[in-house]
Amino acid sequence: MKKIITPVLSLFAFASLLATETEINTALKIGTSTDTNQVETIAAGDSWKIVTGGSIAIGNGTDQNGTLNIYGTLDVNLSGDNIIIMGNANVNRNLTNINLDGGTISNSSGGVAKFYFGKDGNPGSQATVDLKNNSSITGSFNIEFARNASTTMNIDSTSVVNIGSGTLEMGMRNTANVIGIINVNGGSLTAGNFRMARSTSTGGNSTINVNGGGSVLVTTEFTMSDSTSGTDSVSYVNLTGAGSTFTVTGTRSALGKGSGTYANSVAEFKIGTGAKASMKDVYVNQNGHFTFALDSDNYVANAAAMLDARSITVVKDTAASPSASFYVDGALLSFDSSFVEGNSYNFALFEVTNGKLNFDGVDYLISGSDFLTKLAEYLAFENNTGLDDWENFDASNLYVSGNTIGISLTYVPEPATYAAIFGALALAFAAYKRRKQ
Repeated sequence: MKKIITPVLSLFAFASLLATETEINTALKIGTSTDTNQVETIAAGDSWKIVTGGSIAIGNGTDQNGTLNIYGTLDVNLSGDNIIIMGNANVNRNLTNINLDGGTISNSSGGVAKFYFGKDGNPGSQATVDLKNNSSITGSFNIEFARNASTTMNIDSTSVVNIGSGTLEMGMRNTANVIGIINVNGGSLTAGNFRMARSTSTGGNSTINVNGGGSVLVTTEFTMSDSTSGTDSVSYVNLTGAGSTFTVTGTRSALGKGSGTYANSVAEFKIGTGAKASMKDVYVNQNGHFTFALDSDNYVANAAAMLDARSITVVKDTAASPSASFYVDGALLSFDSSFVEGNSYNFALFEVTNGKLNFDGVDYLISGSDFLTKLAEYLAFENNTGLDDWENFDASNLYVSGNTIGISLTYVPEPATYAAIFGALALAFAAYKRRKQ
């Protein structure tokens, strides 16, 4: 009997045959008056390439919503402005989405391309960018985020946004009630410049949440609420969870306006125990502050400081800007069986490698006898009294070790806490005995 061999096309080769490559050489509009809830999809294995004359605009009028799903590749092969726009009309009720699910946005042009995520619109307009399942946005891009429409970006633990030396601006020209939010949920975000709520009008509002071991890297400059002319510029960084990091390798990090003040402006950089912020030259300006959120669940003995910097300069005209420059918050302190009653535990807050802080133009050595007294003038406490399992704390709990400033807290679990634990154990034992009988 003759053996018959039938050639079989591999799944990979078969998929390659089916894959398509599409050039975008004109203005592609997704969500128009003729298709008010338009959805376009780049399938897995397929690729779109934006070339000379091309652009993509999502959401082009009132109630004209658009979605672009990317399972394959979107490549930008030209540089310049307005390459991808989410929110292409200054109107209400404009909902736009880019969903990357295993997909990629890249730049092969050799130049810098600019995207607008939430360019035009009013408070009723929203833009959402989701990255999941090993998705990425990589290449030389400038991104203006939440310009005039509320915008959210979610980066999951497998995904990456890396715009190289490009600039990410959140809330650059916000109108009132427009909010920009970036959630780095275990993934990573890299930019050359990162500017939050640098509004030229009223209402820049920006938040970045970094958690689950997520990371942010800024290689040139990082600023928060450095408003050029507006008021109500609000920006928040929430860096929480073990292993989460926020690193600025460029020389300048600024919280708040460098000179002058603007009504209702806030720049808060919050760091939770177990997370780590690393910067070089830090300026805590008008309306800006760091918050150290003490978290007993993420406590590790002899851990590095929550913030390390080469230098810290504080500019705080108390008459014009009475808020503190540093806050210590005990809201997350709780019972933990790994702690020993009556023992003290050190939480390292920040380390300054040049060995001094500059307060309103005057240098104070960290090793100096007057340093903690001076620091207390710029320090405030929240949720530091009436704690169930920790003694009250204030400036008298601060300590200096080398160039590190920390706070030492005493663990004193309430009798009610023990009673609740023993009560639960008693109930469990009683239930066990009933089952045995």
